[in-house]
Amino acid sequence: SDPTILADVAVSVGIPRARAAKALEERQGTEPVDADWRESAARGIRGVPIVFIGEQAITGAQPWAEFAEALDGVGIPRR
Repeated sequence: SDPTILADVAVSVGIPRARAAKALEERQGTEPVDADWRESAARGIRGVPIVFIGEQAITGAQPWAEFAEALDGVGIPRR
């Protein structure tokens, strides 16, 4: 959350420091991030990574069996 560190990171990927500092100061780009947070909350997402297979959400590191069961549930055959 430190604007100086964030500007350093921006510079390291080729974004001019002044542009990064201005964006941080003016909170530019917050609406898309806020929209993602709202969508996540509406979908009940509480952790990452998350994978949706059909309507089923698989959260966190899970064994293959969890994915296989979800794929079976939406009619995707195993090979």
